[in-house]
Amino acid sequence: MIGAGVAGLAAAGVLAQAGRRVTVIEARGRIGGRVFTVNPGPEAVELGAEFVHGNPPELRGLLRDAGLRTEELHGSQLCWNNQTLAPCEESLEREFDWIEALKNWKGDDCSFKEYLDRASVPEPARRRLIDYVEGFNAADHRDIGVKSLGAQQAAEDAMEADRLFHVVGGYHQVPQFVSQAMIRDGGELILNARATSIEWQPGSVLISFENDGRRQEIRASRAVITLPLGVLLAGAVVFTPRPHKTLEAAAQMRMGIVERTILEFREPFWISSRGDLQGQLSQLSFLFSTGNAPNAWWTPFPDQHPRLTAWTGGPRVRSLPQTQHELEQHLLSQLSRIFARREQDLQQLFVRSWMHDWQRDPFTMGAYSYAPVDAADASKMMTEPVDHTLYFAGEHTDTSGNWGTVHGALRSGLRAASQILNA
Repeated sequence: MIGAGVAGLAAAGVLAQAGRRVTVIEARGRIGGRVFTVNPGPEAVELGAEFVHGNPPELRGLLRDAGLRTEELHGSQLCWNNQTLAPCEESLEREFDWIEALKNWKGDDCSFKEYLDRASVPEPARRRLIDYVEGFNAADHRDIGVKSLGAQQAAEDAMEADRLFHVVGGYHQVPQFVSQAMIRDGGELILNARATSIEWQPGSVLISFENDGRRQEIRASRAVITLPLGVLLAGAVVFTPRPHKTLEAAAQMRMGIVERTILEFREPFWISSRGDLQGQLSQLSFLFSTGNAPNAWWTPFPDQHPRLTAWTGGPRVRSLPQTQHELEQHLLSQLSRIFARREQDLQQLFVRSWMHDWQRDPFTMGAYSYAPVDAADASKMMTEPVDHTLYFAGEHTDTSGNWGTVHGALRSGLRAASQILNA
């Protein structure tokens, strides 16, 4: 098993419980992959996956088994548009019908940009829809395909994904629970073990990896490979021979980019920023900033901790400052404009920030995957076992329209384990 993210641990857990001998190697010194919680506990900070989207049955079942509690997020939503902060217009829901309509798309695949052009979607609805698609999918709207967006929307509607939850105490508890169960059932976990090559033939696999500066090997009859899409595309692990069909399918997909920064303040200054909006600001949940970077902000409400998360997804990430200090100043400047507060005042209230650069992280090389034009079926091609020996999993191999999610990764791991057990 290569990778101790949710997909790899889920597959390993099922196989270990079934009595199979399982070894998981993980390049990092921690488990969880893109589930990355710092400051765990009542005030957990999530630098990777943060939300439970609706009620995906596999993830909900796992949360119940682990005895983990979730808290539903609610509160007000505001929009910053044309230098004005106000409650989001009711027309936003009608504008979203353009995306809902993609569930019934029957034509040839095309980019979201081309779809907006064909439909003559007017401004400012066009700008807001681009912001949504790029922010949510970490994608370029000129590249992402409408077939995949339609599949995604259908999947979200089926599980009430417009409802968002936090895992109380931190998302890291999910992979932690799965890992502990896997080890109790006889599985082995090796951290700081970076896979470098996979030599295989039907029924036999030799995985070479580096651990504490030493080259080591594992032999197995089968391997589940949960390398993130960015790592697969970079060729960071050499396959001999190459599983051409699987890697060609992976090459059709894209790895999205995201910049997320969590800012902590001495007090929730936004609550008292505008008297005319005090009711909404006291319960602020999400704030959408059309055409800007970041294009979305959120608070931990109903948790009252004075934190704001700044989120930018897609190509606009490249316009942001590169150093943490410069980025902090940029974000404080944006907040000064939005909430009409002096930047010096915000500087005095500012305590610290957290961030993680998933694009430069050598073990992810991006945030999460999306399907461009004519690639909606690429994930399904990656789920095909290679000579009943190599099995690929991870959120990029999800076939239910849940790319880029924890529950998509979880489903893919369970699917790979099932394929092995049924072989």
